[in-house]
Amino acid sequence: MNKARLVEFGVPIVLTVAIFAGLYWYLDRRLDGLPGKPEHAWLVEGVAEGPVVVLEDLQEADETYQTRLVAVDLTTGKQLARRTRDGQGPRACLSAGPLLLCQFDRDLEFIAARTLRTEADAADAVRRLAPGARLLPWRFDLDAATGDALGLLDDGRVVRMQRNGLVRLDATVFDVASSPGSTRDGCVYVGDVSLAGRAWRVRSHGARSILSWSEGVAEGTPLPTFLHPRMLADLRTGASVGGADGVAVYHAAKLDNSSGSRLSMVGPDGALRWTADLGGECAAAWRFGDRIVVATKNPARRLVAIEIASGGVAWKVGF
Repeated sequence: MNKARLVEFGVPIVLTVAIFAGLYWYLDRRLDGLPGKPEHAWLVEGVAEGPVVVLEDLQEADETYQTRLVAVDLTTGKQLARRTRDGQGPRACLSAGPLLLCQFDRDLEFIAARTLRTEADAADAVRRLAPGARLLPWRFDLDAATGDALGLLDDGRVVRMQRNGLVRLDATVFDVASSPGSTRDGCVYVGDVSLAGRAWRVRSHGARSILSWSEGVAEGTPLPTFLHPRMLADLRTGASVGGADGVAVYHAAKLDNSSGSRLSMVGPDGALRWTADLGGECAAAWRFGDRIVVATKNPARRLVAIEIASGGVAWKVGF
């Protein structure tokens, strides 16, 4: 091929590659600058340095999607690591010691909570072990005895993945119906709270609802009322996040906002201690020591730590 012919065919190819590379860089930069749509928040407690929350946000620009994962130290609120991935994020994740076990479309991955690095993945091994088979969505589990990941294939066989990356077919009987892989995060609430020898509950009271104990309320006793109240529980245990300190009430700021955005603490004596503005709808909540940590659906206040004693904000994370 002579020089003229090389230029004739080579230049358009180079220009095409450069255009597509520039477009990818442009979209990638656009996505990185977006706050993203909050999706999930996963708690990982088995980390030696302290518990970590991994936040997932979906970013979109010009019909291009990118998932951002952010690891946050639950003690200080410091952002430890960020990771982006083209397309949609994990279908679901489970805490596995210091790791997250996450299922993507056709893969299982062990991800280190503090660094967000993939420690092991099953994609290539599954293709070699079971050609033509695929991992079923929402059908994975964690073997409590060994810490191995278990994934169900569409032909009924089970794949076992160890944390060191070794993958093999397994004879384990997989209980599809009870797989925790189908569990999504989200705020949970309790109908009754036992506190100071009383059973607390929410009672309808006109436009607002009143928080009271079920028995022994003296006539004329002033009790706090809230808009659309629910008694907030710890996502891990299902118990009230207020513990022995009081009843934590998640409620709305306005009558037409049933989703809520505020958190109030009512003491054992029925007195309102404080009210904090979370800045967004509740997505998950946990109690750690003297703080209640709430993940919200507002990118600007994605994670908020509230001091139980005062209702003050200890730290917050936003994008």
